[in-house]
Amino acid sequence: MTQNISFTPEHKQLSSIFGENTRYVIPSYQRAYSWESTGKSDKNNQLNNLWDDLVDFFDANKDKTDEYFIGSMVAISKNDNNERYFEVVDGQQRITTLLLLFGAMKCFLVKQKGVDDGKSKDFLDFLEGAIKEFEILIYNKKVKGISFIPELKLKINRDYGYDFNEYFKNLIDCKDGKTQKDLLAENEKIINRYKVNYQFFFQKIEEMFLDKGCFTEDKAQLFSQFAQFLRIRVAMIVITTPSFNSAYFIFEVLNNRGLPLSNKDLTRNLVISEFIKAGFSEVDAAQKWYELEENYLFPQDFIGRWVESKKAAQQQFSAFNDLEKLYKENYKDTLSQKAIEIFYEDFKTDLYYFDFFEDTSKIEDKCLAYKIEFLKKTNNLRYTTNFILAAMRYFKFNGQTNDAFYDLLNIYEIFILYTLLTPYKRFSSIKVYEAIKELNQTNLSVANSVLKLENSDEQGLKNLISGKLTDNYLGKLLISKYFWIRECNEDDVVEVLLDFDKATLEHIFPQTPTGETNWADRKKFPKSFVDDFTYKIGNMTLLTHKVNATIKNGDFKLKKQPEYQKTKLNLTVELGNLPDIDITYLYARQEQIVNTLYSYYF
Repeated sequence: MTQNISFTPEHKQLSSIFGENTRYVIPSYQRAYSWESTGKSDKNNQLNNLWDDLVDFFDANKDKTDEYFIGSMVAISKNDNNERYFEVVDGQQRITTLLLLFGAMKCFLVKQKGVDDGKSKDFLDFLEGAIKEFEILIYNKKVKGISFIPELKLKINRDYGYDFNEYFKNLIDCKDGKTQKDLLAENEKIINRYKVNYQFFFQKIEEMFLDKGCFTEDKAQLFSQFAQFLRIRVAMIVITTPSFNSAYFIFEVLNNRGLPLSNKDLTRNLVISEFIKAGFSEVDAAQKWYELEENYLFPQDFIGRWVESKKAAQQQFSAFNDLEKLYKENYKDTLSQKAIEIFYEDFKTDLYYFDFFEDTSKIEDKCLAYKIEFLKKTNNLRYTTNFILAAMRYFKFNGQTNDAFYDLLNIYEIFILYTLLTPYKRFSSIKVYEAIKELNQTNLSVANSVLKLENSDEQGLKNLISGKLTDNYLGKLLISKYFWIRECNEDDVVEVLLDFDKATLEHIFPQTPTGETNWADRKKFPKSFVDDFTYKIGNMTLLTHKVNATIKNGDFKLKKQPEYQKTKLNLTVELGNLPDIDITYLYARQEQIVNTLYSYYF
């Protein structure tokens, strides 16, 4: 049943969203602030992704007026003592994070202002003016007596024994956040996110805008350009409504149906209406669309991936708007076909390719299927999907063995893996989109050269593969790669499938061995070995079932029977068949795994 709701969607730049006397309230029923910056996956890496996207878009569009679309916000318009404010129903993670970014940029300027390095009066005036511009975004001026005091534009109504507003404002005010003692564990996690994320932005800003530790005039000019980009060219769709019921309904629609599905709905309407304009009956026009939905997987995010793989660039607004622009600019009537027919065939062909990406069991070449499965797990899924779709389009991929396609994916995989394993290295989508552009222009050799690592970087990747892997996800990723390489070379009729998401990483020599086990024998396992080897890939394997934590830290004989023998994965079963284990075997295993990976990549 259709609900009669009243709402106002507006396309707004951040300068408008954080305009004068704008107030936002995070209601107490909202979940706590949860975005993080500590990892490399989409679930604990939201700040890295946001920062990378903003910087990449800024770098690629310095001399343009294109906008970066940062998402949507749903809010209830309210009044309190004749003062208007917005209660945020959806979008609190973005708006809180943006204020942390603005605060970090302001505090960076404050710090530079305090550096006594002979700055000119003009430079000091610039700093003062830039600080005020950020203060306009961050604070409202509240009248108190005969003076004005700055009031943060965001209020967090989450009072579980702690005032989050005070701590949040301290960070934005460039003060070290001080917390009270005996905090609840959950509250401590929340405020730590604020602090760590603020520090993340501050560090990134220093890396980008300091030249050998100095804030030069050239860097100040770049800073000013970036700040202007944030204020004027970063936009959000803000949906305001007068009631909680209507706001919650919109929130449910956006979250249950999702913006990609809405893009899909709009694309369906475009396709059907264009076919009708081309002279098809309504029934035939509708059937054209339903053939796509019935014959292909057609997931919700395909529209966005198709647009970005065709444009070789990020979406400018919504995926549908970009798709419509692509259609109008690139598809024209010919003597034999209407524009919509040409578009439809292109779109359908790419859906055919996308099915291979979504369901790699349809690929007959299992080595190629394993490679794509691995790439799908490397935490850059958006760009990987765009790239592989463009590559499949270039090669007219049909699921069969294709050596040139395999070689291209290998270069891309090395590029991605180097970024993923190198500490503090920022992933940049610029090279990926550059390679996609070359593929779209049928320049395969150039696309290869864009992504190929320098010799020194290849050596660096070798060192990273053979070194310590303290991030369990990266360890799991590499040992899974070793498994897939082995499976690729097996000619057995029965294929062993690895469910990566369900498998768990196992350290053969435990990370925390107990004193009662043989792992604590320092004659058998010297401290030098423990310090050097615990987090190397030779000490890692995979388990496909749940193992009791006590057993995981127990003697090798306890671990191997029956735990290692329960799994169907050969690399773990062969451990379970050993009578015992020592450092000689583990070092040999390290060498074997590392050499296998080297041979595969290099």
